[in-house]
Amino acid sequence: MLHAIKSEETSHQGAHMSPDTIKAHLCNQPDDFYHMFTFGQLKVGDKFIEFPTQHSDGTPVGLTGVFPVFTKTAEHISGRKDVQYTTPHGAAASKMRTFFKDFPHTTLVIRVV
Repeated sequence: MLHAIKSEETSHQGAHMSPDTIKAHLCNQPDDFYHMFTFGQLKVGDKFIEFPTQHSDGTPVGLTGVFPVFTKTAEHISGRKDVQYTTPHGAAASKMRTFFKDFPHTTLVIRVV
């Protein structure tokens, strides 16, 4: 069974949960809660955040930063301007639609419902 973090679980009275509260919540979930999604597995309209990976210097990002919520669009991207992608890509809009971003279908994501 595939699970996602519910958006109401990630906020409390309009404020973000503390990292300790998030960790406690995540640690108490069953094993199948941790099924990984890729961008390619999402349906158009699904909301998600990118799975935290590493900074460009190799240090881990963790879950303590701010991650914009994106919504997957129906757009399929083969490239932008002078760059042609060699793997399948799609696009997503930030929650406030202030910017769009291209994602390889293999990008690990956390679905938000």
